[in-house]
Amino acid sequence: MNYRPLTHCALVPMLATCVGLGFTASLLVLSGCVDNREGNVRAKSTVKSIKESRVEIVEAKNEIGKSLVNLNQLIHQVDLKKSFTDFTEVLGEIKDREANVRKQRVKMEENSNEYIKEWQLEIAQFSNDELKKSSIDRQAEVKKKFAETTVVYKELNEVYEPFIKNLTEIQLALRNDLTPASIKNVRPVIESATKEGEKVQAKADDLIVQLDDLNASLSSETGDKKK
Repeated sequence: MNYRPLTHCALVPMLATCVGLGFTASLLVLSGCVDNREGNVRAKSTVKSIKESRVEIVEAKNEIGKSLVNLNQLIHQVDLKKSFTDFTEVLGEIKDREANVRKQRVKMEENSNEYIKEWQLEIAQFSNDELKKSSIDRQAEVKKKFAETTVVYKELNEVYEPFIKNLTEIQLALRNDLTPASIKNVRPVIESATKEGEKVQAKADDLIVQLDDLNASLSSETGDKKK
């Protein structure tokens, strides 16, 4: 029986393929580019929840703007029935939105806490003192931004609650007595609610800026900050 030797042409591509695959895998491991890393997943989840929080705040601000228009129409008695119907509809949206804002805040805080925990575990693995210090400093910077965002969220909640309470009482007062006389009686409350609504909008703007700053600090995407 005659045996045919392996030719150079057949052997070289095979070796090249094996070496190439091994080299590529080694690079992935050394560079930390494997995409199933828990920290990477947490970072993405955190950035996503920040973006979703921003959407909720912008929508909340828009709905508050609508309610302020409705309050102004009620004060000036512009088609009382329609103005009250619109007011009631927007009030329902504001209450639902406020609940969503709360839920989104909790979700963002949970994701950020888990993200920091995973980050802490990675820091513990460093043997290089310089890398460890820079990572600790960077983590401290991010934790500070998270803490500042939480503070602004709490401030928003503090002005949100009295605003919704006054809107609800205005609705109750006018539900069964939608008359010019009743509008006159609730006018001081309407004016108070208007001022409170403006405070909520201002605080929502502060939170949007804070969320944008936090997102820009964590996101790997360029030009990711929304205006």
